[in-house]
Amino acid sequence: MTEPVSFSGITVGGDSPAVLSLSITDALGPQMAAIRVVELIERTSDLGNFKAICIRDDISDPDVFAETVRVVSTVWEGGIILESRDPASLLTASASLDRDPLLMGSDNTVLTELNGMTGFPVAFRSDDISDLLDMVQGCKGRCIIDPATNNMKSCLERNTDIHRLSERIPEANRPIMTRTWSGEYALAVASVSVMRYGSLIVIDDLDRDGCVILDGLADTFNAPRNRE
Repeated sequence: MTEPVSFSGITVGGDSPAVLSLSITDALGPQMAAIRVVELIERTSDLGNFKAICIRDDISDPDVFAETVRVVSTVWEGGIILESRDPASLLTASASLDRDPLLMGSDNTVLTELNGMTGFPVAFRSDDISDLLDMVQGCKGRCIIDPATNNMKSCLERNTDIHRLSERIPEANRPIMTRTWSGEYALAVASVSVMRYGSLIVIDDLDRDGCVILDGLADTFNAPRNRE
């Protein structure tokens, strides 16, 4: 099994089923984002693997992002993922939280620096597995690896390659994250990841039926069975 990583009171990897997350954009503004959270809570009610929310910095304004994160965190009690290309936005927003978020979206070298500064876990993203392993080796704290899959084939191949490497290379023994978008094909890619070693699946949006399907897969292909 992969070495577990915890953030915001939830655990990914180890012997846990895949953690599932839907997303919120700061382009909605803080108050509309709070309404969006309530809608997502209702949509995923009784689905036990939707344990996190990803908040995206889409308008590149650190103050708006931080305020959106602050307001969302008053409504959402689960795991929080912060996604931004701007390290200043990640720092400002994370400072407003009462729990440790997972940081992602910035340059991998910058994320390593943020990990050292804050102690918060980070998600390294690259379609080059060797690059991912180098980043893990240089990171002293908690980290997750995202092999930047954009279709079902690359998801299957990269997740499988990382899993095989994890049996002999410690740097590969990290939870695998898959970042997808919205709609039916996003559900297909997310499903492949759940069935092939994925520990954290972040989706922009998914309807109730899709959420039910993905949650059921996460329960069926739970970590011990998934890693045989």
